[in-house]
Amino acid sequence: MVRAWQGEEDCATNADKAFEEAVASAKLDTELTEKEKEGFKSRFIKEMLADCKYEPDIASNWVQKAAEGLEHQKPVVTEAFAASINTADLGYTVSNEWMPDLSNSLYQDLSGLVIPEEEQNTNDTSLLSVRYDNVQAPATFDPVSKWPSCKETLMTVHNQGTCGSCWAFGTGSAMDSRMCIASKGTFSGSRGFLSKGYIASCASSNGCGGGYWKPVFDLLSGKMSGKPTGVVLGTDKGCIPYFGHGAGEDHFGSKTKAPPCQQSCAKVGGQDYARPFQEDLYAFPSSWPAAHSTCWQKRASAAECSQKARKSLYEEGPLPIGIAAGSSFKGYKSGVWDGSCGTKGNHLVTVIGYGQDYFQVQNSWGPRWGDKGGFKMKDCGAEVWAFPGSIGGFAAEWPSVPGASPAPAPGPSPGPAPGPAPGPAPAPVPPKPREPVPRLNSHFACALKHNGRCLLWNNIMGTLSGSKTGYNGISGTVCS
Repeated sequence: MVRAWQGEEDCATNADKAFEEAVASAKLDTELTEKEKEGFKSRFIKEMLADCKYEPDIASNWVQKAAEGLEHQKPVVTEAFAASINTADLGYTVSNEWMPDLSNSLYQDLSGLVIPEEEQNTNDTSLLSVRYDNVQAPATFDPVSKWPSCKETLMTVHNQGTCGSCWAFGTGSAMDSRMCIASKGTFSGSRGFLSKGYIASCASSNGCGGGYWKPVFDLLSGKMSGKPTGVVLGTDKGCIPYFGHGAGEDHFGSKTKAPPCQQSCAKVGGQDYARPFQEDLYAFPSSWPAAHSTCWQKRASAAECSQKARKSLYEEGPLPIGIAAGSSFKGYKSGVWDGSCGTKGNHLVTVIGYGQDYFQVQNSWGPRWGDKGGFKMKDCGAEVWAFPGSIGGFAAEWPSVPGASPAPAPGPSPGPAPGPAPGPAPAPVPPKPREPVPRLNSHFACALKHNGRCLLWNNIMGTLSGSKTGYNGISGTVCS
């Protein structure tokens, strides 16, 4: 139970004692380090002081407000939780190096995958079967090897800050790479990136409150009422730079709001952009969005979606996907993440390549997160795959990228060969299949209840790890 308001004590004292009693009741002293506990307590008291200031009847509502504060300010990942994952040998490792004091509330501010209910009933796998019927995808695929001129586009890791704009970054980054590939490297370089800030502001009325891929497709093709056709360039050198600045960690102190949609290029450092807004738009035909498809695991299967995804990745480039980003994802460091397989998605990221038993994925939380900003994921990790329509000859009508080198002209035809061509190279030896990754048999016990609802959970991971530690900081939504 949460300690009730005591009239003879001030707000700070009530908060301090409520916290200590809650931690003792939940037996979290053994789950939290002293530093983790102090950070949790400091955040909780700060929230309660704000509630005391703005809640006119704090005494009557104290128990509810305190329960909410504990839920909001609990740490997402703790050292004990990370250790329990790592000792379970699940095939991936986690750490608490990135944003160790991140609270549950701020982590959920990153959440941004919001798909309308009617869109969740679509599954266009028959269209995908026709589209990729003749594609023979290899067992493993590194996109940089196939499209070296697009290396910078494919491998750049972006940072969305506290804005819940993962949908703009995940979809926009996939389109950056597909545009580079379709244009044979003409759309590339340090300036060859669509403006994720323009997408977040103009493809949604609340761009930091979440979204998904279809509004991005509609914005590119002129199907958004009152908006011009296309998207301008971004990054700090583009027509409309992203509205978040600084290191990714700087943005977690306060939640960002997307600015109003603007239709003029920004002045960066007091300098006019290289060309007018209208001349910077990269437009798609109005019919193009109709060619996009989706594959939902709940309606198809992980095997079917993954097979089609591999063909699409090999043929046309990166794809946006929806995943479930919980505590273990926040702390991901290396290995093949299990993907919270079968869990409802809350975060949108970009798949760029694959191995025999995993996909290579780029996140949008900056290069300090995960494995240099990316991660590997099991085939079952994506709740839903989005397949953009193919990019045809209309790519030739796009404006050039300012400052980009022109595509190299084809060289002269080679002369006659001096001798017979060499025989075929020996077939590569396929990598040895990985052993199945053991699953963690986790049991969650409620450590603190209020009104029949569990506020704090203990995660008892005894089956594989042999321990009873593992405080579960978050089990729900997130999307950056």
